[in-house]
Amino acid sequence: MTAAARVRTALRARALVPLGRLFGAPRVQLTSPLTGAGNHLYDWLWAYRNDRPGSPARVQHQPSMDPWLAEFPLLAELTMPLADAPRLFADFRGSHEDMFAQHFTRAEVDRFCRALVASSSPFRERLSQAEDELGPGAVVVNVRRGDYYAHDFLQAAYALDIEGYVRASLRELRGRGVPADEVVVVSDDVPWCLRHLPTVVDLPLRPLAHRVSALDDFAALAAARALVLANSTFSFWGAHVAAALRPDTVVLAPPYHLIDDGVPDRKRFDPAWQVVDP
Repeated sequence: MTAAARVRTALRARALVPLGRLFGAPRVQLTSPLTGAGNHLYDWLWAYRNDRPGSPARVQHQPSMDPWLAEFPLLAELTMPLADAPRLFADFRGSHEDMFAQHFTRAEVDRFCRALVASSSPFRERLSQAEDELGPGAVVVNVRRGDYYAHDFLQAAYALDIEGYVRASLRELRGRGVPADEVVVVSDDVPWCLRHLPTVVDLPLRPLAHRVSALDDFAALAAARALVLANSTFSFWGAHVAAALRPDTVVLAPPYHLIDDGVPDRKRFDPAWQVVDP
C-alpha cells in the first residue's frame, strides 16, 4: 500500500469513529510492551475516569500486565486485547495522561486508588500483612536501580545521589518529629541497598521479610506511614494509594523524576509531597 493509500485509509477509519461511538465502540488507550505497571496505572486511571455505560474506555493489554490484572479485578475490567477492538470504529489514542493536576485531580486519583484496593481481596491481605510487618515506627525507603543505571543515556536522565537523598530524608523526618525506629528497604536491587545504605542510615535497616513479588513491594509502599520515594512511577503510585487510604502518610520525594534537557522534571509529583534535596 502506498503512503497516500495509507493516509486515505486512516482518514476513512477516523471518519467512522463518531459512528462507532453511537454503537458503543470503545476508546482504547494504546500501550507499550516496554513500560511497566507504574506507567500503565496512569492509563488505567484514564480509563477509569472516562469509562461510561455505552461508551467504554479501555487500555490495550500487554503480557507484562498479567500479574496486575490477576490481582486487581478493576484493572482487568478496564483492559482489552487490541485484537478485540473493532478496527474501523474504535477510537485509538496514543497520548499518555500522567501529570498531576494537569491531567487528573487529587479527588480522581484518590477515588481510583480506593476503588483499586476495594476490588481486590488478595491485595487487601497483602496490605494487612505489610502493615503488621512495618508497624508505626518503620520508614519505608524505595530505591530504584535497574535500567536507570545500566545505560549512560538513562543514567544521565534518571540517576540520583541515592545515599545523599536517603540521608537528607531521614534528617527531614527527624526534624518533623516523625517516629523512625527502623528503615525498611523496598528495591529492585536490595543487595545494592544493603551494601551502600548502612553508611548513611543510623537505624536498623532491612528488606521486606515476606517479599515474593512486585505486588508485595507495592503493598509495602501503600502501607507506609513514612515513605521515602524513588524517582519512579511505580513509587509514585505506591504513594497515591497510601495517601488515599491514610491521608496523614508522610511522603518525601527526590529532587526530580528525571532530568529533561537539563531541567528537573517534577510534573508527575503530587504537590503535597515534600521534595528533599541531598
